[in-house]
Amino acid sequence: GTASAAYMAAARCSGAAAHGILHPMAAFELSKALRAVLCPAAPSSRAANPKAAPGRKRTKPDASDDWDDDRPHADTVWAAEAASDTRALVTSELSLLLQSVPLRAHPDVLASLVSALVAVATTDLATPKASSRAQSRAAVISAAPPHFDALALCLRIEHGDVARTAPLIFRALVPHMALDAAPASSTVPKELLAAQAACIDFVLLVAAHHPSAAAGGGAASAEETRSLLHSVQALLQRVSVAAPERAEARAQVCAALTRLVLSLPAPVAARFAQFLWRYGHTGKIG
Repeated sequence: GTASAAYMAAARCSGAAAHGILHPMAAFELSKALRAVLCPAAPSSRAANPKAAPGRKRTKPDASDDWDDDRPHADTVWAAEAASDTRALVTSELSLLLQSVPLRAHPDVLASLVSALVAVATTDLATPKASSRAQSRAAVISAAPPHFDALALCLRIEHGDVARTAPLIFRALVPHMALDAAPASSTVPKELLAAQAACIDFVLLVAAHHPSAAAGGGAASAEETRSLLHSVQALLQRVSVAAPERAEARAQVCAALTRLVLSLPAPVAARFAQFLWRYGHTGKIG
């Protein structure tokens, strides 16, 4: 984790890019490290409670055992705090990197970072929490903004034209919006629905508040806005085609797409309706 933060800090140094620090292979390894640091595996019950290990019969401890008996718990708390601090450091350095280092000339690096950010944001939401019964849907989604905010930074003009960066980001969202990981059972886990909802919120936020959507931006901004909306339309079409056959999951996907379409400009909704009509009247092979 600290090595990843150090690498990203070094990449922000003046002249670092000219010395090859943004090599695609280095970025690929960074993306793997980001997944490992920001998406840690959920601890098992045995790891969370080492005293309950099977095959060992507890005996009544002596007075001298009190300090040793509390040590595993203290070590676990310290490790959790250290991991949290590392995740905060890595997230901060990643945001600073995307804010200060133009990646227009490094599309492979941007693609690796986008893939890692989508995996981090959606995995964190789709991982059942120990206290999930006590959490509301809003509380589950509230964990996403730091990583989705960093993902939105990838759409900055210094990282490339919106016509290229938006499809790159939106394609990575398709499996989560289409509920690819939904089980065969009739009930879709609420963690997957929370991840889907967070992706919809992200797309709506980008479509409404991207700099290209600001009034008075001129012809260049108008072109970027059209490119962004075309990318959103392509996202709608991909998610529609990828919707699962199971009725419960398909209904959830339809509801999510409806929410997205109702918030988009009328021309985009009209083109999507035309796509659905053509798709619905096309004979399926097999």
